[in-house]
Amino acid sequence: MRKNLWLMATCVVLLLGLLAGCTKTTTPTTTSSRTVTATTATTSTATPAASAATPEKPKLLTVVTLDVGTKQYVATGMVTEAIRDKFGIPVRMVPIGVGLNGLFVVRSGQANWIYTSGDAYTSREGTEAFANRAWGPQKMRMLYEFLSAQDVSGLMVRGDSAINTPKDLKGKKLPTIPGYPAFNSIFDAILAFGGLTWNDVTKVEVPSYAQVADALTQGKVDIHVLNTTNPAAIAAAQGSPGIRWIPLDSNDKEGWKRLLAVSPQRSPAATTVGPGISKEKPYPGFATAQVQDAFDTLGNDTAYWITKVWAESYAAYKDKNVSLEDASLDEALKIVQKGIAYAWHPGSIRYFKEINRWTPEIEAWNNKVLEREAKLLKAWEACLAEADASKLTEDKLPALWNKYRAEIPPVQ
Repeated sequence: MRKNLWLMATCVVLLLGLLAGCTKTTTPTTTSSRTVTATTATTSTATPAASAATPEKPKLLTVVTLDVGTKQYVATGMVTEAIRDKFGIPVRMVPIGVGLNGLFVVRSGQANWIYTSGDAYTSREGTEAFANRAWGPQKMRMLYEFLSAQDVSGLMVRGDSAINTPKDLKGKKLPTIPGYPAFNSIFDAILAFGGLTWNDVTKVEVPSYAQVADALTQGKVDIHVLNTTNPAAIAAAQGSPGIRWIPLDSNDKEGWKRLLAVSPQRSPAATTVGPGISKEKPYPGFATAQVQDAFDTLGNDTAYWITKVWAESYAAYKDKNVSLEDASLDEALKIVQKGIAYAWHPGSIRYFKEINRWTPEIEAWNNKVLEREAKLLKAWEACLAEADASKLTEDKLPALWNKYRAEIPPVQ
């Protein structure tokens, strides 16, 4: 815990110069989990009506992404270029190697939103690195999302590796990134798929996501999990000893049952794109929704414009990266069909209503998500109260919180 907090603080100090020119978006909430969560725990599900006056176009937008060179950073750059060309709005990209630190920057008001995936789930649930008094379950609001048919993640090993299935990971070296729960939790799921636990493997800490591929190539770790179109995968495939992809067979019902019990935000998916992958040799991996995410404190007008520019720039960026092909507005609004239990930002809802795309079905789903969020926030306060009364140490809090979360069923 102290290491994670130290990493966050260090990251913010290093970023001060980079972020000095950013436009402040909101008044940041305090880092006290009781204030951040409890004072905003409301059951109100009201959504805004469309207004005749369009919000004033922002002069600058700021987004947090993963490190330079990652698939996410590359895709974000292509989208921001399209936004600038179509709307004349510059978008500042802030690359940060650890998701928790990126969310810290957004929560502090130094960025408008974050491009995320797995952290969208763990931050809302208050699990993994968020299961502590500094965070807890967060009131995150979705600005845009997509789940590309070709945006599939896979298990990458060296070409000379003896690993052929997740079961073969027993006794191997697995990477972990301090303060990056979205990445670390992927291995929770993969180990579960293979019927293993962390006790069966050796953890190797890697400083950032961008350095995991190098660690694999150098033999410091035995596996990496990344998008099959990630530049790091392509580079590793061209080097020695090359790479192989370990399949997550969709027919392994028990394996997937164990995986989804750990990571319900994942889903089986196959791709035909990536090194060593083709239409003749598709790869079965998993997919996770790509989310443009913000805290509920982001101003409605700014949220409106972020959603608008993502939706209306689609034609300009869709062919620039395979992961963006399915990022259309039609796909973004299929959250009920996909089972994505994340609430839309009121500013985004305003845009959807303005273009007549907000439906009773989506409204009902959004309300269910908000109702469950209110229950989570209330449970978190009860969890902290019990922890305080029992003088529970911080390291025991996650287990107690999981007991409270187990009493709150998922949105269906």
